[in-house]
Amino acid sequence: MTEQKELHALTIKLRDIADQKALEIDAVGTLTQQDYEQVAPKAELLLDEVRDDSILALVDATQFSGWEAGAAFEDFKLGLRHNKKFKRVAIVISKDWQQWLSKLSSWFTTAEVQDFEDRDSAIVWLSRS
Repeated sequence: MTEQKELHALTIKLRDIADQKALEIDAVGTLTQQDYEQVAPKAELLLDEVRDDSILALVDATQFSGWEAGAAFEDFKLGLRHNKKFKRVAIVISKDWQQWLSKLSSWFTTAEVQDFEDRDSAIVWLSRS
């Protein structure tokens, strides 16, 4: 019998929400250090592309199940390097245990951080003035 590997992925892109730049992040499965090694350079380029310090972030964690140790450290480092660039961070969650993501995130950023049960509500919150 062959062992099935869990699907895992980390994607990141820049988009506009209410005429403001927003970083959209989708996390799926248990993220690995290799996921971050592949995505971090793109994240750095996107964040450097935005010159103001009022970026919005939309994080879809509905399919997220955690990090491997190395991935958690890479995520922490990336977040610390850019934590002051963000104005608001909306985290879309699907499980009760994921609520700790917004609490943990708020410790490492000056941005407002809030979790939501659906993407539309998160975008409405991010769009407010």
